[in-house]
Amino acid sequence: MKLGWFAIGGLVVVGCAEPARSPADVSTRTTSADLTSEKNAEATSVPTAEPSAVSVDTPPATQDVAMDPLAIDEAFESAAVPKVEMTPAKELRAISRTELLGALSAAQKVDTLEKATKAISRRIGKPTWTENGNRSIWVARDKNQCHRLVLDADGQMEVESVPMSEWRTLSALARQNACTGEIRRGMPGH
Repeated sequence: MKLGWFAIGGLVVVGCAEPARSPADVSTRTTSADLTSEKNAEATSVPTAEPSAVSVDTPPATQDVAMDPLAIDEAFESAAVPKVEMTPAKELRAISRTELLGALSAAQKVDTLEKATKAISRRIGKPTWTENGNRSIWVARDKNQCHRLVLDADGQMEVESVPMSEWRTLSALARQNACTGEIRRGMPGH
């Protein structure tokens, strides 16, 4: 064992250092305490995280979006905005809320989506617009509001009344007018 002398501000400290060992001197014995601590470490160990989702081969612009939690992913943004197919105005009929309710009750009597769509179209004409080819909306306009009959792809039907000026948020950068089907992109108010 080596003794070392250290002087710190007038105070003398005597320290003991352990002798240096060569790799041959280190024993490879395992005690029962070592085994117990290894089992406990394995039981409480947390799996290591997967490598980062951003690849080295990914272009820098994509890496920035993946790392910035406030960035807007274009693919996610476009998936949230439906593809709207408007029926030309000359092919639409002027309808009332009462006609919408009558078409809804006729559609509720059939058992398939196709039959429901035909029943509604027979009563009030073509939908005002279709979203993604599978969600149809018929609109009846009043003075300051409109009434919408919505037929979803899963067969859900509802009539709702909304103000003519209502814009529904589709995503961070897109809104849709509930009565006209118009979609505006960009930041609201800009």
